[in-house]
Amino acid sequence: MGGKVLAEERARIVQNDSLSHAPPRRGPSLKLEINRPAESVQLEDEEEDGDDNDKRPILGSNVYLDSPRVGRVDDDVSPQEIKRRRLIGIATLAGLFLSIMLCVVFLHYLSHHESFGVLPPTQQRFMFSTTTGGARESLEQYTAGVRHTGSPGDQEMAKYIRSKALDFGIEEKYVKLEEFEILVNEPETLKIEIQYNKTAPVVIDKMTKFSTKKTTRMPYPAFHLYSKNGSASGPLVYAHYGRSEDYAALEEAGVNVEGAIVLVRMGEISLPAKVVIAGREGAAGIITYNDPSDSGYTRGKTYPDGPWHATDEASFGSVYMGNGDPSTPDGFSASTVDRISVEDVFSPHNTYNILPPIISMPVSAQSASELLKALGNETNVTAKTAPQVFANWTGGALNGTYRIGRSKVNIQMETKNKYSLKKVWNVLVTIPGSREADRYVIVGAPRDSLNAGAVSPGSGNAVFIELLRAIGDLLTNGWMPHRTLLLASFDGEQFGSVGSSEWIDRHFSHLGGRGIVYLNLKDVVRGAGALHCEAAASLRKNVYLMSTEVVQPKIEVDVSKFFSSAKTLSIDENDVDDSEDKGETDPVNTENGRRILTETSADGSILRTIVETPSPAAGFIEGEDEEDDESSLLPLNTTFGHEDLKDSGDSIYSYWLGATKKRHPKATLPKIHLPGSDDRISPFLARLGIPSVELGFDGGYFGVEASRNDSMDWIKRFADPSFTFHRAAAQLYGSIMLSFSDSIFLQYDFTEVARDLRHGESYLQEALRRTGLTGALPMSRLASSIAEFETAALGVIKEIRDLRDSMVNMISGELVVDLKKVREMNTRLLMTEKAFLLPSGLPHMPWLKHALYGISEYNDYRVGYYPGVAQEIKRGNAVTMKRELIRLCQTIEQAADILSTPVL
Repeated sequence: MGGKVLAEERARIVQNDSLSHAPPRRGPSLKLEINRPAESVQLEDEEEDGDDNDKRPILGSNVYLDSPRVGRVDDDVSPQEIKRRRLIGIATLAGLFLSIMLCVVFLHYLSHHESFGVLPPTQQRFMFSTTTGGARESLEQYTAGVRHTGSPGDQEMAKYIRSKALDFGIEEKYVKLEEFEILVNEPETLKIEIQYNKTAPVVIDKMTKFSTKKTTRMPYPAFHLYSKNGSASGPLVYAHYGRSEDYAALEEAGVNVEGAIVLVRMGEISLPAKVVIAGREGAAGIITYNDPSDSGYTRGKTYPDGPWHATDEASFGSVYMGNGDPSTPDGFSASTVDRISVEDVFSPHNTYNILPPIISMPVSAQSASELLKALGNETNVTAKTAPQVFANWTGGALNGTYRIGRSKVNIQMETKNKYSLKKVWNVLVTIPGSREADRYVIVGAPRDSLNAGAVSPGSGNAVFIELLRAIGDLLTNGWMPHRTLLLASFDGEQFGSVGSSEWIDRHFSHLGGRGIVYLNLKDVVRGAGALHCEAAASLRKNVYLMSTEVVQPKIEVDVSKFFSSAKTLSIDENDVDDSEDKGETDPVNTENGRRILTETSADGSILRTIVETPSPAAGFIEGEDEEDDESSLLPLNTTFGHEDLKDSGDSIYSYWLGATKKRHPKATLPKIHLPGSDDRISPFLARLGIPSVELGFDGGYFGVEASRNDSMDWIKRFADPSFTFHRAAAQLYGSIMLSFSDSIFLQYDFTEVARDLRHGESYLQEALRRTGLTGALPMSRLASSIAEFETAALGVIKEIRDLRDSMVNMISGELVVDLKKVREMNTRLLMTEKAFLLPSGLPHMPWLKHALYGISEYNDYRVGYYPGVAQEIKRGNAVTMKRELIRLCQTIEQAADILSTPVL
């Protein structure tokens, strides 16, 4: 009994943590003396012969007898043992502290490299499932063989992608190969002869020269796809970039290009546009080359010592501006369909597709130097040089003076191609949706390549396979998308979106009303730098939002070493533009209309390189840089808010915005270009009205584009050694894909479409002013139509918010989806996108049907706003101008009506 009482008393003492609060002791008294050794106290109720373990030592210096805080020291512990134990304790504490610090560092690392904590679980798992090793393996596989259109290696890669999809757990019945048969060309003769009057002719025979270095990986020299067969001869004329303004400058200088062979450099406008415009100006033939000042040795070291274009390399490229297989203009291409002959394909009476009207050929900078000598070695019509003729001259770096005029030397050129039908294969992967299975999220990647193709399209293929890997992981863990995913590896794309166009032709009615978004994966990693993006207006805010959720990869290469600080742009001082010496920006024009702007410090060192397009007319959104744009900002879709675009500062979005601000300090959003600005407008947008997006990382130094040096070695040494940019691209594309496949409402923002409609209005007014037609078109109805659409865009935001609020359970706070109402709203949103299609197509280009975005003669076939009206402004016909304006206004009014009216 006494032992029990004592135990209870001790418990109370420990609980109260104060001797003064202890109640009077009942039972045997205990005498506590300070500074006395501990004594064994035997309780009265304990048996005399009890075990020694029942004897409890009492420390004279501590009243908390049973407290866990009591330190007990045996009498026989030596000072050395005490010291040893103390050291062990200190070491334990140090180890614990170190472990805590390591955890903090690790969590910090994750927050900067795998910041998925606040993401939806599906998106988190998707991101974790992507790998750098997988991207590397896929690109090594791609670059290990020949991937020429229709080749055995091309088919092998198609089968490889199919097998990977199956390996990742996608059911076999949802993975298939679809075969087409398309018209392609292979070069047989590529010859130029410079016929001097007093000396032996100089012959540039590309086929003979290439035969000495022909490999299975590169069976052809650089040539133009779908180029015209034939020969031509005439004087040589240097025509700068081959734009309309360049020919106008030549005409003003007294130089006639009728019947001449024109030498033009790549960049500013598309290759097909260069050939079409040269034919329109009366040239007999056109020769293209890459000027070293644009993408060669004046930019920095050339490959293999650096990332830039070597002077002995020419560039591949398609000169086809049309859509699909040109031999089957009225349907998809298969062995059983009727075709038109090659002669009819290139006939001037074939108006369905724009094919090259004259012969063309690419040459290297070395060969271009030989041609340039022909302009300087003998008497010319004029002694003027390029800087004196072209107002926007940016310099040149060929070994000679850029003289202007018709050469006295005759140039003979001959091109002969073997045209034949080849089988091509699209790989199609379908992931059925569970809720809105008849709505399609489409992801496509070009697969074939006529050069090494590591960046374009190899990087897109590597990312495409990573998407399949992550999707397979989600499926294995029980996930199903709400809407159907269609993932396609397209063949024949190097010839001009032929494979994707043929797929559209075969499934036109099936895809037309069901596709909700198209994601194009092409040259996804062009270098270590900021994101470059082109997208339809309704997708912009989604891209912004998703880019805040993916970390910007660390740049592992020293980009500053890729750029030369030298400002010499030509051997001839007369060829140097004074603006090049100001040390602010060095504009460099590359293929597909991009401008690479390199900002330099006072000592000439490279600070940053930015890729942009030169003007709104060339097809990009200045967006927030416009002074009045901030005041005209429309409210965002319910999915978005400005606060959503704020992040920790290490995201793709943050780095992208920083790059934009370097060129446009007033910018509040990163720059997104118009769809099709950098290559060709997607047939999914232009023909089906499916909003499209294409994005990739760009360091501004992809000098080997469209050449055989676009290799795996280039990727590893100059762009993405660890393949972290490839993985980040897969995560960003996957995030956009999932946001459309799994969201309740379609992720469109029509306030951004309204913004583009206003930009288009200004675009037309400027076009009328430049062509001297101000006042020729009544613009009041267009302004009224746009205002109507703006009202509808704002109204649908409120409707979506109200609908979402009405579906929230008042008790649990959960969102209970009303499928019928959501379906009705999504149908309206989708039909609004389709409303911008013109059933009969654009004038003179019926294969292009989008009223808001497209190409036209007005701006040299760059993508611009309102292409139908712009085309007729260029031609100056008042009747057709008004007709196209009426069609445009009706289209906008119809879109506004659909957006604001519930589906009956």
